[in-house]
Amino acid sequence: MSADAFGDRTPAITLVREGMPVVDVNGEKLGKVKDVRLGDPGAVTGEGQTPVDDDGPPASAAHHLARTGYLRIHKGLFGGDSWVSGDDVASVDDDETVHLSIDEGRLIR
Repeated sequence: MSADAFGDRTPAITLVREGMPVVDVNGEKLGKVKDVRLGDPGAVTGEGQTPVDDDGPPASAAHHLARTGYLRIHKGLFGGDSWVSGDDVASVDDDETVHLSIDEGRLIR
């Protein structure tokens, strides 16, 4: 989270843009942001959220990610894509690197 000009806490995912590099909690490079989807943090369930497309996260995580928002991380030509919940985006620093609060092993594939 970060604070806006009024001191209100803003979810870090709102600062993320496509193409930004992503690192895990240990500082390991994971790839670059391919897609950002903001969720509805006030929602109790995923009901009523816009369905995630067929090219989106695995069905087992789709409803949770639709509610929390997510980043799709691309790890190069042969690395494939992985997803992370908006809740796991810890911060975006001044050099526009996205820092996660989890390690690579907890990414959704």
